[in-house]
Amino acid sequence: MMKLSTFSWSLVFLCAGFCCPEEDEYIEPATYTIEAPELIEIKDSRTNYTLNDTIWIKTEVPVNLEHNGEVLNISKVAGNSDRLYAYLDLYQQTGFENPTLLSLSQNEVIIREGEVSTSSALIATAFLNGQNFQSEFGIVLKQPGEFFVSSYYQQPLNLYVDSNNGVLVYLLTTFKNSDEPDLFRFTVE
Repeated sequence: MMKLSTFSWSLVFLCAGFCCPEEDEYIEPATYTIEAPELIEIKDSRTNYTLNDTIWIKTEVPVNLEHNGEVLNISKVAGNSDRLYAYLDLYQQTGFENPTLLSLSQNEVIIREGEVSTSSALIATAFLNGQNFQSEFGIVLKQPGEFFVSSYYQQPLNLYVDSNNGVLVYLLTTFKNSDEPDLFRFTVE
């Protein structure tokens, strides 16, 4: 009797398993990776500064970009997004092989357009203004040395369009007027 009962319960669970609706399959969100050079600019492109100068960084991204032979409105593709993020860092060269990542306070960053968070990296938010995403901010240079602005250390420079619909839009870019496309080097004396 005990064996029959166990068998009956097994049949009930087996049948219930067949009757349950299937779980939704995970669908990978659409991802666009677009190469768009020279979207970040150091305003005056000089490489020598003095103490307490400000280095100005501007991001200007057209809303319409070419991807695989067609023009995409990156705002519409990302669900009518009105913002784009640039993740940047300020590094100081040292006598060691790896540079030092500098942590900046809000008092050392001057915002002209957009928003800038200094909580971990410098996260510059560019807002849609007509046909361009735009941001501009400055970093007050408070100590001498050799520095560079870049994305995460030794990573390609990229921007990310905020998504309102799960579609991911990454822009692989470079610095305008820089000898090294993924970073901008300068000296403070």
